[in-house]
Amino acid sequence: MVASRKAKVIVEEKIEESSEGILILDRYMPWKDIVLSSSNPKAKDIMYAIFPSKRGGYNIVATPKEPGSFDVKKAFPESWAGQDEKTLQEISGIKTISFCHKGLFICACKTFEDAVKIAEISINN
Repeated sequence: MVASRKAKVIVEEKIEESSEGILILDRYMPWKDIVLSSSNPKAKDIMYAIFPSKRGGYNIVATPKEPGSFDVKKAFPESWAGQDEKTLQEISGIKTISFCHKGLFICACKTFEDAVKIAEISINN
């Protein structure tokens, strides 16, 4: 209960700091339901969250349309779906991208800069 209240405070602060539809978290915490229920007008524009991965590097996760759904506001580019790392790097132009789920709701890469590029490319796709 204390952890979820702490997460809500942190995520609400990060929503306010967000720009261009990208939420940046210093570490993973439950964020989807907080973004979807936030009264901050900026929350409705958040398409992706970026946070460090437990495996190293960064995860970029698409915001669902509603709680518990894999139906997302803005999917990653269709051509990225389920590609192997080398192919993904070639077609995306992103040097450290390493994974894009075939469902187009999560990507992974090695650097923060590339995580932001993934989100920006996807928003503009």
